[in-house]
Amino acid sequence: MSVPEVIVHRDEQLLAKAVAARLVTRLVDSVAARGTASVVLTGGGIGTAVLTELAAAPARDAIDWRRLDIWWGDERFVPAGDPERNETGARAALLDHVDADPARVHPMPGPDGPDGDDPEGAAARYACWLEAAAKPEDHGQVPEFDILMLGIGPEAHVASLFPGMPALYDDPAVPYAAVYPGGAGSLDPGLGRGESRRDRDGPVRRRAGAGARRGRAG
Repeated sequence: MSVPEVIVHRDEQLLAKAVAARLVTRLVDSVAARGTASVVLTGGGIGTAVLTELAAAPARDAIDWRRLDIWWGDERFVPAGDPERNETGARAALLDHVDADPARVHPMPGPDGPDGDDPEGAAARYACWLEAAAKPEDHGQVPEFDILMLGIGPEAHVASLFPGMPALYDDPAVPYAAVYPGGAGSLDPGLGRGESRRDRDGPVRRRAGAGARRGRAG
Protein backbone atom coordinates (compact mmCIF):
# COMPACT_ATOMS: atom_id res chain seq x y z
CA MET A 1 0.00 0.00 0.00
CA SER A 2 1.29 3.47 -0.85
CA VAL A 3 2.04 6.08 1.79
CA PRO A 4 -0.48 8.98 1.73
CA GLU A 5 0.96 12.36 0.81
CA VAL A 6 -0.68 15.61 1.87
CA ILE A 7 0.04 18.73 -0.19
CA VAL A 8 -1.41 22.04 0.99
CA HIS A 9 -2.03 24.93 -1.41
CA ARG A 10 -2.73 28.50 -0.38
CA ASP A 11 -6.13 28.83 -2.05
CA GLU A 12 -8.76 26.94 -4.02
CA GLN A 13 -7.72 28.31 -7.41
CA LEU A 14 -4.12 27.19 -6.99
CA LEU A 15 -5.31 23.81 -5.72
CA ALA A 16 -7.47 23.31 -8.82
CA LYS A 17 -4.61 24.28 -11.14
CA ALA A 18 -2.15 21.98 -9.34
CA VAL A 19 -4.50 19.00 -9.43
CA ALA A 20 -5.22 19.60 -13.12
CA ALA A 21 -1.48 19.59 -13.83
CA ARG A 22 -1.04 16.31 -11.95
CA LEU A 23 -3.95 14.79 -13.84
CA VAL A 24 -2.24 15.55 -17.15
CA THR A 25 1.01 13.94 -16.00
CA ARG A 26 -0.63 10.78 -14.63
CA LEU A 27 -2.93 10.26 -17.61
CA VAL A 28 -0.17 10.81 -20.17
CA ASP A 29 2.14 8.42 -18.31
CA SER A 30 -0.56 5.76 -17.98
CA VAL A 31 -1.48 5.87 -21.66
CA ALA A 32 2.21 5.73 -22.61
CA ALA A 33 2.80 2.72 -20.35
CA ARG A 34 -0.30 0.64 -21.14
CA GLY A 35 -2.07 2.24 -24.08
CA THR A 36 -5.06 3.17 -21.93
CA ALA A 37 -5.98 5.02 -18.73
CA SER A 38 -8.98 5.38 -16.44
CA VAL A 39 -10.22 8.19 -14.25
CA VAL A 40 -13.11 8.51 -11.79
CA LEU A 41 -14.57 12.02 -11.66
CA THR A 42 -16.27 13.80 -8.79
CA GLY A 43 -18.49 16.84 -8.46
CA GLY A 44 -18.55 19.72 -6.03
CA GLY A 45 -16.92 23.12 -6.27
CA ILE A 46 -13.28 22.01 -6.29
CA GLY A 47 -13.90 18.88 -8.34
CA THR A 48 -15.58 20.86 -11.10
CA ALA A 49 -12.99 23.64 -10.85
CA VAL A 50 -10.24 21.08 -11.49
CA LEU A 51 -11.98 19.99 -14.68
CA THR A 52 -12.37 23.61 -15.77
CA GLU A 53 -8.64 24.21 -15.24
CA LEU A 54 -7.81 21.03 -17.12
CA ALA A 55 -9.92 22.13 -20.08
CA ALA A 56 -8.14 25.51 -20.12
CA ALA A 57 -4.63 24.06 -19.84
CA PRO A 58 -2.66 23.87 -23.13
CA ALA A 59 -1.16 20.61 -21.83
CA ARG A 60 -4.56 18.92 -22.06
CA ASP A 61 -3.78 18.22 -25.71
CA ALA A 62 -0.95 15.93 -24.60
CA ILE A 63 -3.63 13.49 -23.38
CA ASP A 64 -4.97 10.98 -25.87
CA TRP A 65 -8.58 11.39 -24.77
CA ARG A 66 -9.81 8.58 -27.02
CA ARG A 67 -7.87 6.11 -24.85
CA LEU A 68 -9.47 7.15 -21.56
CA ASP A 69 -12.23 5.38 -19.67
CA ILE A 70 -14.16 7.96 -17.65
CA TRP A 71 -16.33 6.99 -14.66
CA TRP A 72 -18.07 8.84 -11.82
CA GLY A 73 -17.63 8.34 -8.08
CA ASP A 74 -21.15 9.46 -7.14
CA GLU A 75 -24.15 11.03 -8.82
CA ARG A 76 -27.51 12.64 -8.10
CA PHE A 77 -30.33 10.33 -9.18
CA VAL A 78 -31.90 12.88 -11.52
CA PRO A 79 -32.39 12.82 -15.32
CA ALA A 80 -29.57 13.34 -17.79
CA GLY A 81 -28.84 17.02 -18.33
CA ASP A 82 -30.18 18.07 -14.93
CA PRO A 83 -27.90 20.81 -13.53
CA GLU A 84 -27.61 18.90 -10.25
CA ARG A 85 -25.92 15.93 -11.94
CA ASN A 86 -22.13 15.68 -11.59
CA GLU A 87 -22.12 14.42 -15.17
CA THR A 88 -23.73 17.66 -16.38
CA GLY A 89 -21.07 19.75 -14.64
CA ALA A 90 -18.25 17.54 -15.94
CA ARG A 91 -19.48 17.76 -19.50
CA ALA A 92 -19.80 21.55 -19.37
CA ALA A 93 -16.42 22.01 -17.66
CA LEU A 94 -14.35 19.48 -19.62
CA LEU A 95 -15.86 16.64 -21.61
CA ASP A 96 -17.63 18.84 -24.18
CA HIS A 97 -14.24 20.40 -24.97
CA VAL A 98 -12.13 17.27 -25.56
CA ASP A 99 -12.25 14.37 -28.01
CA ALA A 100 -13.33 11.67 -25.58
CA ASP A 101 -14.70 8.42 -26.98
CA PRO A 102 -18.43 8.39 -26.10
CA ALA A 103 -18.31 4.60 -25.70
CA ARG A 104 -15.70 5.01 -22.95
CA VAL A 105 -17.60 7.64 -20.97
CA HIS A 106 -19.65 5.85 -18.32
CA PRO A 107 -22.21 8.10 -16.56
CA MET A 108 -24.43 6.59 -13.88
CA PRO A 109 -28.02 5.91 -14.99
CA GLY A 110 -30.74 8.30 -13.84
CA PRO A 111 -34.52 7.87 -13.54
CA ASP A 112 -34.72 8.36 -17.33
CA GLY A 113 -32.41 5.35 -17.78
CA PRO A 114 -33.23 1.68 -18.37
CA ASP A 115 -34.12 1.04 -14.71
CA GLY A 116 -36.57 3.92 -14.41
CA ASP A 117 -37.20 5.32 -10.93
CA ASP A 118 -35.22 2.55 -9.23
CA PRO A 119 -31.88 3.69 -7.78
CA GLU A 120 -31.14 0.20 -6.47
CA GLY A 121 -31.53 -1.20 -9.99
CA ALA A 122 -29.37 1.58 -11.42
CA ALA A 123 -26.69 0.84 -8.81
CA ALA A 124 -26.74 -2.85 -9.68
CA ARG A 125 -26.43 -1.97 -13.37
CA TYR A 126 -23.41 0.24 -12.68
CA ALA A 127 -21.88 -2.60 -10.65
CA CYS A 128 -22.28 -4.85 -13.69
CA TRP A 129 -20.58 -2.26 -15.89
CA LEU A 130 -17.69 -2.06 -13.44
CA GLU A 131 -17.37 -5.84 -13.33
CA ALA A 132 -17.42 -6.03 -17.13
CA ALA A 133 -14.61 -3.46 -17.29
CA ALA A 134 -12.38 -5.41 -14.89
CA LYS A 135 -9.41 -7.24 -16.40
CA PRO A 136 -7.66 -10.36 -15.12
CA GLU A 137 -4.75 -8.28 -13.86
CA ASP A 138 -7.16 -6.32 -11.64
CA HIS A 139 -7.56 -9.48 -9.52
CA GLY A 140 -11.13 -8.63 -8.57
CA GLN A 141 -14.71 -8.02 -9.71
CA VAL A 142 -14.08 -4.34 -10.41
CA PRO A 143 -11.36 -2.33 -12.17
CA GLU A 144 -8.39 -0.63 -10.60
CA PHE A 145 -8.35 3.01 -11.68
CA ASP A 146 -5.37 5.19 -12.50
CA ILE A 147 -7.02 8.21 -10.87
CA LEU A 148 -9.87 8.39 -8.38
CA MET A 149 -10.92 11.96 -7.56
CA LEU A 150 -12.60 12.41 -4.19
CA GLY A 151 -13.63 15.48 -2.23
CA ILE A 152 -14.47 15.89 1.45
CA GLY A 153 -17.67 17.71 2.38
CA PRO A 154 -18.16 19.99 5.38
CA GLU A 155 -19.62 17.13 7.42
CA ALA A 156 -16.73 14.85 6.32
CA HIS A 157 -18.70 12.94 3.70
CA VAL A 158 -16.79 11.44 0.77
CA ALA A 159 -18.61 10.43 -2.44
CA SER A 160 -21.98 10.64 -0.61
CA LEU A 161 -20.68 8.34 2.14
CA PHE A 162 -21.33 10.01 5.49
CA PRO A 163 -19.65 9.19 8.81
CA GLY A 164 -21.41 6.36 10.61
CA MET A 165 -23.24 4.98 7.59
CA PRO A 166 -23.50 1.15 7.65
CA ALA A 167 -22.42 1.08 3.99
CA LEU A 168 -18.93 2.15 5.08
CA TYR A 169 -18.45 -1.28 6.63
CA ASP A 170 -19.99 -3.36 3.86
CA ASP A 171 -18.17 -5.35 1.20
CA PRO A 172 -17.17 -2.64 -1.33
CA ALA A 173 -17.82 -5.01 -4.24
CA VAL A 174 -21.50 -5.49 -3.33
CA PRO A 175 -24.19 -3.01 -4.54
CA TYR A 176 -26.08 -1.33 -1.74
CA ALA A 177 -28.79 1.26 -1.19
CA ALA A 178 -29.34 3.77 1.57
CA VAL A 179 -32.16 6.24 2.18
CA TYR A 180 -31.85 9.96 2.88
CA PRO A 181 -34.93 11.92 3.88
CA GLY A 182 -36.53 13.92 1.06
CA GLY A 183 -35.01 15.69 -1.90
CA ALA A 184 -33.68 14.39 -5.18
CA GLY A 185 -32.05 10.99 -5.34
CA SER A 186 -28.37 10.22 -5.78
CA LEU A 187 -26.31 7.23 -6.84
CA ASP A 188 -23.01 6.31 -5.26
CA PRO A 189 -20.87 3.39 -6.38
CA GLY A 190 -19.04 3.45 -3.07
CA LEU A 191 -15.67 4.29 -4.57
CA GLY A 192 -14.78 6.15 -1.39
CA ARG A 193 -14.74 2.80 0.40
CA GLY A 194 -12.14 1.34 -1.97
CA GLU A 195 -8.73 0.20 -0.87
CA SER A 196 -5.67 1.54 -2.66
CA ARG A 197 -2.52 -0.21 -3.69
CA ARG A 198 0.55 0.50 -5.77
CA ASP A 199 0.85 -1.53 -8.93
CA ARG A 200 4.13 -2.84 -10.25
CA ASP A 201 4.71 0.27 -12.38
CA GLY A 202 4.26 2.58 -9.40
CA PRO A 203 1.00 4.56 -9.90
CA VAL A 204 -1.56 4.30 -7.12
CA ARG A 205 -4.89 2.89 -8.25
CA ARG A 206 -8.18 2.23 -6.48
CA ARG A 207 -10.38 -0.82 -6.13
CA ALA A 208 -14.06 0.05 -6.17
CA GLY A 209 -17.53 -1.31 -5.57
CA ALA A 210 -20.99 -0.11 -6.55
CA GLY A 211 -24.09 1.10 -4.74
CA ALA A 212 -27.00 3.52 -4.69
CA ARG A 213 -28.58 6.32 -2.71
CA ARG A 214 -32.13 7.64 -2.66
CA GLY A 215 -32.65 11.16 -1.35
CA ARG A 216 -30.54 14.30 -1.37
CA ALA A 217 -27.13 13.86 0.20
CA GLY A 218 -26.53 16.71 2.59
